[in-house]
Amino acid sequence: MNETGRFLRTFELLNNEMQFNLESFSTSVKNLLLEQDYLVIILNSPNHNPTGYSISNKEWDEILKVIVEESHNTTKTITLVVDIAYIDYTSNPIQARSFMKKFSDLPSNILVTFAFSMSKGFTAYGQRTGALIGVSSDKTVIEEFENVTLVTSRARWSNVNRGCMSLLATIYNDDSLLTKVNSEREKYNTLIKERANIFLQEAKRVDLKVLPYYSGFFITISCKNPEDVSNRLIDQKIFVAPLSMGIRIAACSVPSTQMYGLATKIKDAIVASNNVTL
Repeated sequence: MNETGRFLRTFELLNNEMQFNLESFSTSVKNLLLEQDYLVIILNSPNHNPTGYSISNKEWDEILKVIVEESHNTTKTITLVVDIAYIDYTSNPIQARSFMKKFSDLPSNILVTFAFSMSKGFTAYGQRTGALIGVSSDKTVIEEFENVTLVTSRARWSNVNRGCMSLLATIYNDDSLLTKVNSEREKYNTLIKERANIFLQEAKRVDLKVLPYYSGFFITISCKNPEDVSNRLIDQKIFVAPLSMGIRIAACSVPSTQMYGLATKIKDAIVASNNVTL
């Protein structure tokens, strides 16, 4: 970002009721558009990484209301990037797509883009293959979007993973393969849910504070001293990702058998860390 003169500013995702923090979001959007004419908003939903939080359809209505109100000033251009990498790992992937209908007939100075991950949706995790899909009410905006992304992509990395692109095309040209992939993904989705449910039930039992988790790969636990908590868990051969205000565990990679008792061990590590002055 620095090389292109861009910077990143964050807002608080959740409010005190553990729902989407519309106030923080709205304030950030309004303040930035007072300073500049172009704004890119990045929202990761459903199954936000690292919390597993999903923005509801009602919350999307509120988000769009803020964006549309700001677009009334036609000197401003707003690009909304919706990261849907984990959309196929919701409890109902078809229903999870219903919010997409809300992005039609928006003002032409609002461009909506969907960041799609083929590697996650088609169980080729780690292959880093995806697409950016543009949606606009104005054909000229989409033509500009296509040209800009084409030139930028070619200049930066030339092309994405050819093997995975071919794989995606092959699957969609063969109904039997597509059925097999969907079945395989659902099997893994069920496995992730099973692991997450074990952890969440035990976390509730031991009063371990977990951020709202709907579904997806990751679960986040709020805590002070995340690095210290992580190190204490490493001593027990438990590996988590320390964040700025908590730790993240991966329901996508921890076997169900190892989920049992994990919440208690994490709670003990947090309590022990809180009792030590760092």
